[in-house]
Amino acid sequence: VIDGATFKGDITGGEGAKTIGGIAGQNKGTLVNCANLGGTMKTDAPKDPNMGGIVGQIAKGGDGLGRYVINCYSRVDRLEAKHNDVGGIAGIVSDDSFVVNCYSTLADVSQNDSFASSVGYNKKGNVQNVYGNEACPSGKKNPDWIVGNDSKQDGSVWAESLGLLLSLDEMKSGSVTVPSSGQECASFTEALNAGAEIYASTPAETLPAKPTTAVRKWVDSDTYPVLE
Repeated sequence: VIDGATFKGDITGGEGAKTIGGIAGQNKGTLVNCANLGGTMKTDAPKDPNMGGIVGQIAKGGDGLGRYVINCYSRVDRLEAKHNDVGGIAGIVSDDSFVVNCYSTLADVSQNDSFASSVGYNKKGNVQNVYGNEACPSGKKNPDWIVGNDSKQDGSVWAESLGLLLSLDEMKSGSVTVPSSGQECASFTEALNAGAEIYASTPAETLPAKPTTAVRKWVDSDTYPVLE
């Protein structure tokens, strides 16, 4: 478990780089309450960079069960790659893994395909209550959505990815609806706290290998919500 880690700065991967992230390149455990506070991420890898503001790739652990990115946020300035699977939170979510109650503000993306403000490619993964910003262009396969390429397959816990594109102004003020419940909240901070409660109250029987680590409370800041 990586709990409460923060990073700010630039990351550059060479031609052999395959998984690049602000907190972890590849996650086969749990990332919770983490943040990428800004910078540029780029790679010269000719294919499959799997690059994300928090994590490049989320994959199953040694027990064959999917793993988690929970209650994290990313404020990356630019993601630059030559190939696919690039996102503000995660490059690729695979093997029944989870991205839950996270948000990203991504100013700019330069790459080929399967990219979006939050998740580049959802390959048999589970995405719930994830938010991205409208200012970021979306991938060719799934325009104007938080997931660039969403190829859901049988075996996932949730039948569809649930998220919401918000303007940067909406992230700072105004009401926001929680995608998974339809609850109308007075602010984005309130919506994130509602999503954290939904995750915390979901039984472990529903979420295989659900970690016991607690999710932190979201609070207001001068700009966007932050973790207490």
